[in-house]
Amino acid sequence: MNDMKQFISIALSALLLVALSGCDFNINNNPNEGTKVKMTPDLLLPHIEHNMAAFTAASNTDHDSADGQRWYFHWLGCWARSGQYGSNTDVESYVINGQFNQSVWNDLFRILENVNSLETQAQERKNPGYEGIAKILKVYGFHILVDSYGDLPYSESFKGIMTPKHDKAEDIYTDMIAQLDAADKLLQQEINEDTDPKLANVDKVFKGKAQMWRKFGNTLRLRLVLRMVNVKDQGALKAEVDKIVANGAGFLGAGEDVEASFGYKNDNGKVSPFWVKYYKNHAGKAIDAYNRAGEYLISKLNNGNDPRIKAIFRPVGDKWGKGYVGVEFGNDNGAYKAEHGPNATSMVSGPGLAKSYDQPAWIMPAFESLFLQAEAIQRGLLAGDAKSVYEAAVKDDFRWLEVGRFENPLSREGEDPQWADATLDGIVNEYLAGRAGSWDSSSDKLELILNQKYIALAGVNGYELWSDYRRTGVPTDIPKSVYPSASSNHIPNLLVYPPSEVANNKAHVVVKDPQRDKIFWAK
Repeated sequence: MNDMKQFISIALSALLLVALSGCDFNINNNPNEGTKVKMTPDLLLPHIEHNMAAFTAASNTDHDSADGQRWYFHWLGCWARSGQYGSNTDVESYVINGQFNQSVWNDLFRILENVNSLETQAQERKNPGYEGIAKILKVYGFHILVDSYGDLPYSESFKGIMTPKHDKAEDIYTDMIAQLDAADKLLQQEINEDTDPKLANVDKVFKGKAQMWRKFGNTLRLRLVLRMVNVKDQGALKAEVDKIVANGAGFLGAGEDVEASFGYKNDNGKVSPFWVKYYKNHAGKAIDAYNRAGEYLISKLNNGNDPRIKAIFRPVGDKWGKGYVGVEFGNDNGAYKAEHGPNATSMVSGPGLAKSYDQPAWIMPAFESLFLQAEAIQRGLLAGDAKSVYEAAVKDDFRWLEVGRFENPLSREGEDPQWADATLDGIVNEYLAGRAGSWDSSSDKLELILNQKYIALAGVNGYELWSDYRRTGVPTDIPKSVYPSASSNHIPNLLVYPPSEVANNKAHVVVKDPQRDKIFWAK
């Protein structure tokens, strides 16, 4: 069956979701199962927020993505395969086909089907708050799809068309920016219990606060504008940024994280997505023996005397006495693998990422907004002091990772009562005075911003790492896979359409070569 036919049938799944009872629900529930209920906006929104956040934080939605974004962490030097496992040939040789990571296509279209239902319901009921939020979440999901595949079904999606046309990626970008502008205008209206019933209670991201959603929409819009620095001239880009600034909402600031909390608990099916995907299950059993720290990132952090290494990764146990140990990407040598098993290399679920079994699932930590703003200022697209915003971005990453908060971060014991007031500033200032983080000693300020953003996003958002790398080429020294058959191949430029889309939507699909073809904004 055509993937889009599946998505149309999944429209019905929005009517079969298990009704959420407060915040206590099984994150592995399949929305195709359960009692038929009328899916009003207040029932749709929390389910969508959970799935979108779980997709971003751990590629772990109700549909249980198998792969998700971990492969981007592997390609970009953050993670690698432990020696316990044989090589993943398609990942490590960069030779991918339509079977590779197709959960990105399947899961996002499923989520977006529900987002579209939310938007439609909100329009019919004249709920500007729900509608504005739906538009923002719709752009969030679609821009990941566009950045991953290029041209795809957009304008004809969710309209009952069996073989929807593939819109050009450039055209989709133009419309997404327009949709974010429309969302902002909706959210400028008075939003209250009369206009948007139950919104403050069911919105698990911002509790119905329209101003915060406006900030997120503006930040997402800035992300899209910066994607196009290679294909639009300075004047056109600045005009787009000026339009964002003109609406007066601003961007996400320090501590204003976009994340969703659903009362996750240490119970089967109710554990926070990142924790249960890459660290431990509800019974306390270690989950992930496959993904381990990448040798490249470990070296980068060590060479920069970067204290975030203790937050991003977990040290090898005392039995080995080796501290933080990474794995070379693609190394399939038997002796090397024997020395780099899961017990001899660092887990990717560092205590700054896997904080607790009940932690929120993230969509966009605030530090990304600050890095985007710093880049826009440095490029002359946004007014401000690039240095101060850059340093605020680094500090906010340290804050988000809780660097220095606990004497023993692994057990979260020995909390420093002065951490938020003084200790954190001292740790950050010391790092910013060093060679790796110093603004004043950097010869390339833009590359410094992007390198620091790379570290901040490691383990957090692989989609953004991959997109930034394709857009800017930074970090410039990402090592190539040493897997023998990688030969002259490189990190893929695009994902490949799933086989069912290619087979059943032949009139509109133009098959791309992921080694040769690029998304329109790529460097």
